[in-house]
Amino acid sequence: MSQESWRELSRDERGVIERLLEKDFPGRDALRAQLDFARARTSDECGSIEIEVEGNARSEAPPGLIPAYARVPDADGFEIEIQLLVADGKLRELQVSKEDGSAVIHFPAGPGLRIR
Repeated sequence: MSQESWRELSRDERGVIERLLEKDFPGRDALRAQLDFARARTSDECGSIEIEVEGNARSEAPPGLIPAYARVPDADGFEIEIQLLVADGKLRELQVSKEDGSAVIHFPAGPGLRIR
């Protein structure tokens, strides 16, 4: 867990989550609505974030990884993989990792992501 204070989602973080939530699956719309009440804090050097959603609104999305993930090349050509996790019906974490294990050079923006 991070010792960083909770903060608003950055424009890029929000864009990545919005892009992941373009794929249709049960509970997606409720997760989209949670973005307006979401706060974040960085959890690692790759740019992964913990997410806290204020309020009681919950999604019926199953816990764990949502059924969409994204990949995008970083500035050095190695692929960045991004996954969004849900717990207790709420957005919980945006996991960012790089295929070679190195630090992310440029945090991706939503429009450039290849959704799978």
